[in-house]
Amino acid sequence: MVNGKPFKTHNQQMKILRMRGLEVSTANKRSLKQIGYYALINGYKWNFLQRDSTGEILKPEKYINGAKFSEIRDLY
Repeated sequence: MVNGKPFKTHNQQMKILRMRGLEVSTANKRSLKQIGYYALINGYKWNFLQRDSTGEILKPEKYINGAKFSEIRDLY
């Protein structure tokens, strides 16, 4: 466990992102391996998350329609 969260494989991480509405291709797995989920996703996801009318991020997190993994990677 890291920071109280169980280890997830790259495939599991990609599945989580897809379930949250992010467009992720199998080619994006390489970026997860090279950069790391937490540095990449947790560092750059904020502009792509859905928000309520007050600007607060929805819980559980969901990505805006059309958000792509490649856009987050490009910000990195």
